[in-house]
Amino acid sequence: MAVFIVVGMVSRMTIMTVYPVTAFLWPTLIVSIVFIIYVYLPIRFFVAAALAAAFSVVAPAWWFFVAGTTLPLEQMLRASVWLVFANALGFLAANSIQRAQRERYAQSLLLKELLSTDAMTGIGNRRRFDDALEREWRRCSRSGKPLSLLMIDVDHFKAYNDHHGHLQGDECLRQVAKLLVESVGRPADLVARYGGEEFVCLLPEIAEEGARAVAAKCMMAIARAAIPHAGLPAAAKLTISIGAATGHEVALHSPGALVALADKLLYCAKRAGRDQVVTGVL
Repeated sequence: MAVFIVVGMVSRMTIMTVYPVTAFLWPTLIVSIVFIIYVYLPIRFFVAAALAAAFSVVAPAWWFFVAGTTLPLEQMLRASVWLVFANALGFLAANSIQRAQRERYAQSLLLKELLSTDAMTGIGNRRRFDDALEREWRRCSRSGKPLSLLMIDVDHFKAYNDHHGHLQGDECLRQVAKLLVESVGRPADLVARYGGEEFVCLLPEIAEEGARAVAAKCMMAIARAAIPHAGLPAAAKLTISIGAATGHEVALHSPGALVALADKLLYCAKRAGRDQVVTGVL
């Protein structure tokens, strides 16, 4: 559309330049072009303002040069006033449009953030994890870098809920989420709630040893927090089990395969007595 607008403007100015008898149409054309520059051309606001200002100087000068001797002074002054008025209105209209676009963009980002955030814990939800996994899987496939995934489960959480109540259970999950996020140092890493009392931690470009180290750090953070678990025998504290899966040649597999392996390793850790990490390579 912008191309047709520009071609139309150039063609009309060419016609009026070749046929000076049509000079009386120039003010209307110039004012129209100013509005088109501000409102319709797909360019940045400040670029549009600069272009409109330059056009507002060049076009009238050319108009006076082509037909200045045949134009009454009153018509020239009236055209100049129209041009100033058009720039003012165009500037305000374009500024309002830009502001509305920025607000819509900010609202869309906020909505996207809300849709990808777990309402209870405040960390990423399953949707954000799925998006991040697909993105990092493609990136690691291209670069040949490894990708690791920790599948984390709170041990005996049903017993915790039954004894402490669901409100305290929710607070427990929020505390666990906070400790896991604090245990992951890199901005590229993602901690998300996978569902219920399960969490996931996505570790791009981290091999098996690095995944084991991050898992150990997570377990140590939970142990240091010493969250009481009165649903278990006396003096019991809350613990977690972790399945740490690493894909070295991710291009040969699928994201679902990495999730399935991490889930399998998690259940191996739980069957082995919980409160431990089991690692594996895809």
